[in-house]
Amino acid sequence: WLVAGTTLEVADDATRTDAEAVVRAVAEHGLDVLETTPSYAQQLVAVGLLDAIADRRTPLTVAVGGESVPQALWDRLAASDAIDGWNLYGPSESTVDAVVARIEPGAVHIGAPVATVTARVLDRLLQPVPHGVEGELYLSGATLAHGYRGRAAETAGRFVADPHGDGTRMYRTG
Repeated sequence: WLVAGTTLEVADDATRTDAEAVVRAVAEHGLDVLETTPSYAQQLVAVGLLDAIADRRTPLTVAVGGESVPQALWDRLAASDAIDGWNLYGPSESTVDAVVARIEPGAVHIGAPVATVTARVLDRLLQPVPHGVEGELYLSGATLAHGYRGRAAETAGRFVADPHGDGTRMYRTG
């Protein structure tokens, strides 16, 4: 958004820690995008976020990340015509947002990888699992960290050779 010429408004501590003040700021300043954790988004909805933006001409983009999205919050955001919701998933080891999903009616999910990331669900032998079968999510790509500084054993346990790539590494998300 910044590259496209939008304005970034950073809330002061008194505002950002008060859900009602954030809802007022969104309504009063006509903010277009709000990025927060799902637990704080739940607080914002509880104090009237959806009511405060119901009459807008364009939807408020609400991006949630940093935690799992509860099904009840997903359903509320998906049902609102005033919200364009996004679930952002990604560990710090892949420079945060690695996988994104539009919040739409249905089950909570993390979506698809961003352009520079490959995401695979693999079994313990690092082989792809069929759709619907439990496995572990592995991420690889240009945004992946090189490891943990000064922690070689931890790095070796989480950053593994990618048998499906060109000699690159994957991150085991756990």
